[in-house]
Amino acid sequence: MSLDAGLTYPSFADLQLKKAMIAAAARVYLVADSTKINKSSFTRLGDLEVVHSFITDDGISDKDAKEFERRGIEVLIAS
Repeated sequence: MSLDAGLTYPSFADLQLKKAMIAAAARVYLVADSTKINKSSFTRLGDLEVVHSFITDDGISDKDAKEFERRGIEVLIAS
């Protein structure tokens, strides 16, 4: 995921399925470790604003956490 590029995905294989799941969901949770922040991949899945809650590890920087929250995304740190 990238604060600029949004949600990206490394393959076309199940991209449409993932988009359909996001579109059908009442609430979208993104689970990713902090090393995925500000990285882009092969295909674009959508804007970050489709995510309601982001679950990650404590490696997320305060700056990035605040930017996600500024965009209305709840940041949850898994322990």
